[in-house]
Amino acid sequence: MISTSKPPRRTRRLPIPPNEPGSRALDAGDVALLTFATWICFVLVTAVVIFVGSTATVESARGLLAFVVLGAAAISFALVWLGAPIAWLVGRWMGNVPGVLPHVTVFWLLGAVASGIALLLLSSVTGAAQGADQAGPVLAAAAVCGVCSAVGRTSVFVSERRHARRRRRRELHTASS
Repeated sequence: MISTSKPPRRTRRLPIPPNEPGSRALDAGDVALLTFATWICFVLVTAVVIFVGSTATVESARGLLAFVVLGAAAISFALVWLGAPIAWLVGRWMGNVPGVLPHVTVFWLLGAVASGIALLLLSSVTGAAQGADQAGPVLAAAAVCGVCSAVGRTSVFVSERRHARRRRRRELHTASS
């Protein structure tokens, strides 16, 4: 006789050892660290690009370039904090996904897609997207913003590893005492 009952569903979430990176969902401190690291990475990349660009410009445009860096820093600060709840939700959703690479990849995609949409909206509002040749720079900028988001997520993993090492040292120290 053939059974018509369905086999038990496999759970999509895999158990992860507590000492492996990604073994817990993001908490508020992790999201704050991720957000600040993403923002700092973006400001540093913007400053480097503007500095390199300023070496090829006339003296009178350098003040404008510094203004652009400060403006980008202020706008990006607001945008990364607006995206922080999304990062928290994605981090919670990926709480049981093992390994570092899937987390960093998803956060790179999240940053690239979100910034790509924001850049396209901004360039269409300002009229900068009049030519078809704007797609390349917008995609490149979105990819760089995605890298900054991945750097932010990586900073949380580095922080987790440091805290785990400190806990192990304390446990070894208290066990030997």
